[in-house]
Amino acid sequence: MKTNFDTLGVMIDMSRNAVMSLDGLGRFLPLLKKMGYNCVMLYTEDTYEVMLWSDMFFRSWNDGKYFIPKTDIPREITEAIPSSAIPVYWDYYQIEERSYSDMIENHKQLSDKLWYAGGAECSHFSQLPSLFYLAEYARGNRDEAKIKARFEKFAGIGFDVQDRRLGGLIHRTRACRRRLSAYANGEIDRIEELECELLPYRKKEESINLNKAFLYTSVNSISSDSIPV
Repeated sequence: MKTNFDTLGVMIDMSRNAVMSLDGLGRFLPLLKKMGYNCVMLYTEDTYEVMLWSDMFFRSWNDGKYFIPKTDIPREITEAIPSSAIPVYWDYYQIEERSYSDMIENHKQLSDKLWYAGGAECSHFSQLPSLFYLAEYARGNRDEAKIKARFEKFAGIGFDVQDRRLGGLIHRTRACRRRLSAYANGEIDRIEELECELLPYRKKEESINLNKAFLYTSVNSISSDSIPV
């Protein structure tokens, strides 16, 4: 696909959060090429180091449990970890500061380096609708209906991912703006939602699981396996 620019490129941040693997990058680049991108820059500061999910260093001696209060890690565990390896502490569930501080102290016994994964990352492939939209604009296509149709032909899935993400955000922002403006202008004397008691998201004895978005919406549910290369 030819664009109106000699160079149409994108920079991919490979240094933090959801770092793309070399295999993933190998599948991602052909998709960019099909969309008309002819330049890719990789920001790779301190990226490809040996990282190991740290739950394996806890479950083996702790009855399969990972999240535990501050404790002494067995010596045979700490000595088995290569000095070059970086443990990855992943935690999507806790709501108490003490739980995190205890686990951080536990991880300090494993290594003087630590990587944290908190579930805030998303797949690089979820960016494809936006990248495709930009590529179409670069080649002069301003017709949104045609862009959506071309994307469905290209990816095998609809453009509703982008519509739901941006559309929902726009409407929530507009609604919030109307309410705040009405309060600031004296049209209403209070905002009821801000006076309500905060209720637990789940049962009181359960932790809040912030990694359940896929149960409620399909936004960002694009995977490389669903798109033909």
